[in-house]
Amino acid sequence: MTLTRLDKKGEKLRIDSIKGEALNRDLDPARDYFKPDNGPSERAFHLVACGYDMLLTVSGQGFPTLDRRTRKKATKWMADASPYRGGQASTTLANLMARLMEQLDGRLTEDDEARVGKAHHRRLYKALEDFYPLENHKSLIFMCVGEFITLEKNRLREEVKTGEEVGSEYAQALLRGEDPSQDPRLVQIQRDWARDFFINTATFQLSRFLLALDFELIRDSAIKIATPTDRDLTGFREQQLDAWRQGMRAYMEYAEMDSAAADARGETPVYSKEDERESLFLGPADPTNDAPTNIPTGR
Repeated sequence: MTLTRLDKKGEKLRIDSIKGEALNRDLDPARDYFKPDNGPSERAFHLVACGYDMLLTVSGQGFPTLDRRTRKKATKWMADASPYRGGQASTTLANLMARLMEQLDGRLTEDDEARVGKAHHRRLYKALEDFYPLENHKSLIFMCVGEFITLEKNRLREEVKTGEEVGSEYAQALLRGEDPSQDPRLVQIQRDWARDFFINTATFQLSRFLLALDFELIRDSAIKIATPTDRDLTGFREQQLDAWRQGMRAYMEYAEMDSAAADARGETPVYSKEDERESLFLGPADPTNDAPTNIPTGR
């Protein structure tokens, strides 16, 4: 599968949005680099292009609202802003897609088949960061993985710890001094919540970044999930999950092809404990106290 096919106007918008990322690496922004023998810079730029595919979804059916009029307005505004901020948003989304699949062991849901292992997803976002550094979106990524940190290390987000936000059943057990990691039901609940929290946080903040001041005009209709037990938002969570599944198709197809090529070359990566710690910012690079960089992370 190549990138999403667009009409002439849509293709021009894609090129205008990510041409800076291509030209900075002496690459052709109009070329589709979906091939198994990419060089390092070609691989990194193709991931950016996959990020733009996700941006198309986020700016359409993935925008975090239940109001159709707001979604229609946001779609137009985000398309207008894309030539100016779409490159950075696409790069960030490419990194986020790979990191989400790393945390989920290659499966969005338990029913999915893991065609690409977490070590390969990590390899891809590391390849991306070699050319498009992490510093531009480190604070946002730390926010997104917050509930995965709870799942893997039983460490609560500050908002849950202080009672500002209601945690999942898993988090509530931790607050009572229990060990929910021994209960498979609670582990699954937390896994699903960590995934949906990641998706919603990423979508909300990237929409806010791309729309800039215009976001404030529709902010009251945008949904930032803070309560995993809110049954009224069950359908919304499913809607966002479906949008990300669609938006990730180009990335997942490329990840599968690229990982198979790496395996054939004898370059299969190994996932270590240190990799896991680094992916959750639990080592020296923990950005807990970092000020937001170019991507706004306010609530």
